[in-house]
Amino acid sequence: MPAAPARSKAPVIIIAAVCAVLLLGGLVLGAVGLGSYVMLRDGDGAPGPDGPAPSPGVQAPAGVAADGTSLQLGSDSSLTVEVYLDYSCPHCAEFSRINDEDLRMLAEDGTIDLRIHPLPMLNASSAGYSERAANAATCVHDEDPGLFWEMSTALFEAQADGPALSSEDLAETAHGLGAGEETVSCITAETYLPWINEVVGPEATDRIPGTPTVYIDGEQFSGDYTVEDELLHAIVGE
Repeated sequence: MPAAPARSKAPVIIIAAVCAVLLLGGLVLGAVGLGSYVMLRDGDGAPGPDGPAPSPGVQAPAGVAADGTSLQLGSDSSLTVEVYLDYSCPHCAEFSRINDEDLRMLAEDGTIDLRIHPLPMLNASSAGYSERAANAATCVHDEDPGLFWEMSTALFEAQADGPALSSEDLAETAHGLGAGEETVSCITAETYLPWINEVVGPEATDRIPGTPTVYIDGEQFSGDYTVEDELLHAIVGE
């Protein structure tokens, strides 16, 4: 009896190639759907109890929250709300426009312990504006947490011009809002870039799918932040 002809491996190779293309397409569609950035991560999304350990010599801001990875705004409540944002993210600008007034009110009246994570995740596509803006916001927060809100709004409003704005430009913006010379020096010296890049960014990479992301007492907000008062109602339970 003649030997059976060897079966070609071509169909297997073709199927594998098609699967790879489909997988790649899914990742691309995922990126488009998020509209800001996509991070592939391991683990269950829960932060470590003490946050990531920075390199020796990394200076944390004076207003850092207990988790070591965020800025504290309001600390008289057991209800913790965390906001992850990137100043180069258009969706974060929309989030800020719709929700900042409510978040500020809840933080200042002691309803929530608000923690802001200023991220550098869109650095590559913004010519570094993400990290420069995050540093500027952190420096202003160090001087006056109340002034942080005005600076944050200004940074989002400057988003379109961000890639062309230097730290000196951002220091001038802060000074115009009333920040002192120490804050101006903090911004121009880019004092907190190591903290932002080595602490804030890596913790976010391990926890969130994109920006903006909000956690209310450890539970990710799944509502529509573009609907006025929806986040507010989720926080206060109305």
